[in-house]
Amino acid sequence: MPQWIPAVTALIAVVLGPLVSIYVVNRQIKASTSIAEKQITASVVSTNRREWIKEFRDLISEFISLISIESSPFQAEPSAKERRILIAEKIKLFLNPTEEDYPKLVELIFEVNAHASTLGLQTVLTESDPLYALLHEEIDKISDLSSSILKREWERVKQGD
Repeated sequence: MPQWIPAVTALIAVVLGPLVSIYVVNRQIKASTSIAEKQITASVVSTNRREWIKEFRDLISEFISLISIESSPFQAEPSAKERRILIAEKIKLFLNPTEEDYPKLVELIFEVNAHASTLGLQTVLTESDPLYALLHEEIDKISDLSSSILKREWERVKQGD
């Protein structure tokens, strides 16, 4: 056996060993970076969804309370109508038009607004009044539909989606 073979083998081992180590370390760094980026993105999305859920819930509850106040024996302040319309538009902007519940919720909100505006709520509605029942039935539908949207979004937050 030639004497140069062990020397070449040692040289190859000295050169290839560090190259393989560098390759493995680079792959580990890329994998770790990718995982960290995904975790950061998931954290940001989750935080933003939680804030969206909170704001959406606040808007829906304020909208419902304004309608309820306007249809109660206690007269609402004049700015309540403008506030109600503003909130309805904000809710519309908060929703994703491609989601399945979007059209139904927006339609319900604008129906309630239309009924409230048509009534002008000049007269005090009583529980025996059919308009009162209609208005509160629509409010219940808004509440139920909003709850299902919030539940779905909360599930997405829990999944880290």
